[in-house]
Amino acid sequence: MSFCMPAPQRWIASIILPLALCSEWIHSQETPPIAPVSPDTLPSIQDAVEAHLGYVTDYCLDEYGKDDTGIWLGQIDIRTSKLPSLKPDTGSTPPATAWTFGNLYLDQPTMVAAVEMGRRTGCKCYQDSITRYLGDQLERMLPGTSDPFQMLLSSDYDLIRDEFVSSDQSWTTWNYLPAWEILARESPESVRVCFNNLLNRTNALHRKLNKNPQNPISISITELWMARSITVASLSWMENHFEEESESWRQKALALTQLSDIDLKIFKHLPAGVKASWLNAVTSHPSLASQLSETQQRRLLAPFVHETGVPSDDQSQNEPPPESKTPSSKISSIEGELRYAEACLTAWTQTKQLSWLEQARSKLPPIETSLKDPKPSFTTAGTYGRVIHFMNRYGQLTNEDRYQILARHVADQAMQTFYEPRLGMFRSRSESNLCDSRDGIGFLLLALLALDGDDPTVTSSLRF
Repeated sequence: MSFCMPAPQRWIASIILPLALCSEWIHSQETPPIAPVSPDTLPSIQDAVEAHLGYVTDYCLDEYGKDDTGIWLGQIDIRTSKLPSLKPDTGSTPPATAWTFGNLYLDQPTMVAAVEMGRRTGCKCYQDSITRYLGDQLERMLPGTSDPFQMLLSSDYDLIRDEFVSSDQSWTTWNYLPAWEILARESPESVRVCFNNLLNRTNALHRKLNKNPQNPISISITELWMARSITVASLSWMENHFEEESESWRQKALALTQLSDIDLKIFKHLPAGVKASWLNAVTSHPSLASQLSETQQRRLLAPFVHETGVPSDDQSQNEPPPESKTPSSKISSIEGELRYAEACLTAWTQTKQLSWLEQARSKLPPIETSLKDPKPSFTTAGTYGRVIHFMNRYGQLTNEDRYQILARHVADQAMQTFYEPRLGMFRSRSESNLCDSRDGIGFLLLALLALDGDDPTVTSSLRF
């Protein structure tokens, strides 16, 4: 596949092409850590993101095992554009940091960024790479699978063994919708299968809860609510994009939005990230809200609201139930708070109720305090991206310029921390030579693009 590069960024080729030509030599050497580079050498945001996506879509591909595929590497050594060296430090096992897999769900944010870059540059190379990735993944799925895109995170693609293997992840770790529009372009029928699978799993969890309503903690409450939220939001998207079946999808979504007294009792103990998913599901799709009576709409939002009608920010309500402290269902508290803040902004744009805007505003002071700390409480590219996007979006919606200025300041910090100009790639953690999809690198790319132009998530089912 040839690498398509817009003319204004020809300088990027001077980085990419020489590295590609000597990649075998580089891969065989013990490459020393990259020395610090002056921030003055940093390119523009657009050029940095374009260079990074050029590597991901054209060079950081599966060339391992017996089969070469278009599946992207889940973990990249930015010094070589390949998997990290599997040479063990001692013994005969790979280093603990090596992750030799690919995962389509984790790559979804980067795919949305790549589609946007293709729109801005007119280069079809990004879509070509995505099409090959999805096609190769579908070819390698077992016949009759109920999860053809592996969206439930039940498996990773082992790049060495050329097969899908059981993952230690769980679909309770979902904290954003997949980019359904990208997947549906490749295979609408596979998307339908995914949706039916989502619905079946969610209904199965409901049946399990109904059998033991007096002891709801006996099942994964976090899993139940994440499943319910993700499924409602997905069905609503399906309704708007598959018109011939819209009524069927709408009715299935409406059935899942009905809250019982038990639901309301449990909900207040859930982490902020889980609440954010539900709030997104019931407010970000106007077509869903228009089908509900005023009483039903109030009940949908009841878990968030005191008797006064003001959305609650009672910190005691953010304490997770005991089961949510297990590794498979733990959700990062800072990312959960940022997701909840974004959801409140969406609720405000849909309802025009200032109480939602006040909820979003309440999340700003802790972020600003953290940014003043010499050692911020967040270190991954994904969290930086969420901070940048929330402050920039808040500033745009409220016309409070200081937050857009602050977002750009944080973006400058992110560029200095994560971007390696001599290699044309972003690392995903500070003081690391790795770009790992598990660190949410795609959300940093999306946030940076939103600073430089249209927000790529506005036209995607994937949201911050």
